[in-house]
Amino acid sequence: MDISTYINPKITHAEYGLKLVSNGLEVVGTGIVFESEDLVEHLKDCDRCVIFAATLGHDIDKKIALLGHSDMQKAYALDIRANELIEEICDKFEYEILGKAEKDGRYIKSRFSPGYGDFSLDYQKIFLKLSNNRDIKLSDSNLLLPLKSVTAITGISNRPQYNCKKCEKCTMMGICYKYLSVIKLALDKNK
Repeated sequence: MDISTYINPKITHAEYGLKLVSNGLEVVGTGIVFESEDLVEHLKDCDRCVIFAATLGHDIDKKIALLGHSDMQKAYALDIRANELIEEICDKFEYEILGKAEKDGRYIKSRFSPGYGDFSLDYQKIFLKLSNNRDIKLSDSNLLLPLKSVTAITGISNRPQYNCKKCEKCTMMGICYKYLSVIKLALDKNK
């Protein structure tokens, strides 16, 4: 099955200033403060950020649901592949942010999404607004619709950032392209 016929990838994004305040992180110029100790810890060295929303579109959700009525194995496989694809799209976009930051002599912090740690899913609506997204909607419980969608924030800093806490715990460490690309970037900077 050619998954490309069922996806319509889109990313919307915007860049903002970030300011550490007593009750969290302020998105400069918006009046919005993210109240999350985990997010503050993750982005504490960042003075700018990119907030983005990515989606594969509605057709993939419809195809997975349709297959779920006739062939659960194919539905499950397609669901897994769609999850991988949305992550790949986010990874590629993050590398675009990295490339732009490097040209400016800056660094990025890995993406962080509502629902991570103490960062409430209630912020999904704000992320959609700040990223200028009109394609993704929210369920009553703040889940993104289409289901194969992501909102996230990536920090930008003047200081090198350590991003590999997830990698250290992963069984793919050492062979994963994310891990190897971070190691390559570190080695290139030390030449």
